[in-house]
This record gives sequence, C-alpha cells and structure tokens, in this order.
Amino acid sequence: MAGRRQRRRPRPAARRALALECSTVTLAFVARLGAAIDARGAALLDAPVAGSTPQAEAGALAFLVGGDAARLDAARPLLERMGAAILHAGPRGHGATLKLVVNALFAGQVALMAELLRAAEAHGLEPAHTAALLAKMPVTSPAAAGAAALMVAGDHAPRFPVDLVEKDLGYAAALGRAPVTEAVRSVFAAARAAGLGDRNLTVVHRPSAAV
Repeated sequence: MAGRRQRRRPRPAARRALALECSTVTLAFVARLGAAIDARGAALLDAPVAGSTPQAEAGALAFLVGGDAARLDAARPLLERMGAAILHAGPRGHGATLKLVVNALFAGQVALMAELLRAAEAHGLEPAHTAALLAKMPVTSPAAAGAAALMVAGDHAPRFPVDLVEKDLGYAAALGRAPVTEAVRSVFAAARAAGLGDRNLTVVHRPSAAV
C-alpha cells in the first residue's frame, strides 16, 4: 500500500565474505552479531587480541579466535600481518571468552602486585629492589613483572586504561560465579571513582587509587 514502509530483507553479503570482530565484547554481543552476519550469508570470527600498544606497534599481538577453522585458515594471511600468534580457541564465542579470561587474569595480577609492593615498602623493602627481585622468580609472570616496572617508574601513560579494565572485568564476572573477579573489579572501580579512569591500569599502585 502507498505510504506503508516495506520491511527490507537483509542485503546479502558478497560470496565467501568474512567478518572479524576484534574488540573485547560480551558473549551476548558475539551471538547477536553472528546471527546478523549469518543472515546475510557471510561468516564471523570473533578474534580479539591479547596485547597493548607496544605489542600492536611491534606487530606482536596475539589473536584469540573463535569460529570455523577453515574460515580462520582463510583469514590467516591478514592476521599474520598484524600479529605474532594466532590461537584458535574453538567455535564462535570462544575467542571472546578467552579474551575476557586473559584480561581478568592480567588485571588480577596487576592489582595484587600493586597491593604487595605497597605492603613490602611499608615494611622497609624499596619498591624498585622488590620489583627487580620478583622479576627473577618463577612465580612472577612477564606481564606482572612489566607492570611492576611501570609502577616503580610511576609511568601510568594509558596502554590499558582503568576505564576499559573495569568494563572488561564486568564482562568477565558475567561468565559465572566470580567473587575474586568482582573483588579485583572493585579495585579498578575505586580508581575510576578517584578520577583515574584514563590512566594505565598500573595506576592502582598510587595511594589515591588504593582501597
């Protein structure tokens, strides 16, 4: 009828089209996006990256990929130009899940490192010396050692800002019962409340960000 809008059908995508979602998003978002892309005859890989600005500039990002293995093989030449590792986590959504696990694990290490450096300093251990000793021990991951070095240097230029960390921890907590993740999230929520949301996550080492 004249004047009545007709519902448009989804425009079909080019044959063999492939979409890549490289952000840190919720599993529900991946599901909705995947359904919309399926309806257009294309395919989706959720392919968030592990790494920050230094790794991106060096082409050393790690892609955490969920989706069809054959589609991933087709995308490898592109991904290899941007990253040093391509890890197939499993079916669609598994890349996004793994990324939330990775970010929560990193944030937890940073929050605990900040707390322990302050505690050690209160008992007479100089922070730079403590960080150097911890870096030599197998219990300290390279990521945690790098975060400790930034804390000691007072270098909180944004690489992984507090705002994003707190957001990602919320997504990670939604994966299931997560009291530890929620506790870590509260540390970064306090940093946001202190006006430090645009600073690197290592800023939780500052007394003003401590809870």
